[in-house]
Amino acid sequence: MSGIPPDLHQRIRTVLLDCGPFDDNSQIRDLFTDARINPWRFSLPSRDNVIARVEAFIAFLAGKHRADDGQNALVLLLRVLSERLDASSDCPHRLTAVANDLTATLGGARPVTTKAQSPSPASAPRVRYNDTYTRYEIGLERFEKELGVQHPEYLNFTIQQTMLQEEIDTARKTGSTGDRSVRRAEIIARLNQLALTTLGKSFNSLCQS
Repeated sequence: MSGIPPDLHQRIRTVLLDCGPFDDNSQIRDLFTDARINPWRFSLPSRDNVIARVEAFIAFLAGKHRADDGQNALVLLLRVLSERLDASSDCPHRLTAVANDLTATLGGARPVTTKAQSPSPASAPRVRYNDTYTRYEIGLERFEKELGVQHPEYLNFTIQQTMLQEEIDTARKTGSTGDRSVRRAEIIARLNQLALTTLGKSFNSLCQS
């Protein structure tokens, strides 16, 4: 699973079951208000029981990295949780230990490339589809071009850009469900607000032919 050996995966699963807030959805949402893992708060997996929920979070976060410094999302979750728990228990130590082991296994933070080294997801060469989602990809390309990499909100844009592109790619592969439509609408709403405050026009207008 995303390069995580089975024994380490089992340790992560066990420590999250023992120390995590995965039996309470409101506590999970509160955990993701931390700025380090905040980019994924609107696309968290939903499952019917605690064990399935923990497995879904491991699978979801293991392959995610921050756009700015390349840190792995699952490592960050473990560290955020370790800092929030009572230091008198063994949970902070266990969470930190498994976070360190996961960092070593994954080779630390993913290298962050500059604009000159590698284009962002929306500007990288992609197969151009002609479907209901194509206009959003066009809008992302226009938004990025008009905003520019030096803009103070560029990082915020790239986070929303990545999230929307992931939703589009998944919808193309597996179809669009009601939950995915809601998440997509939430991301587009944030892009609309960001475009209005930075460019003086809506993201929807950038998506028009």
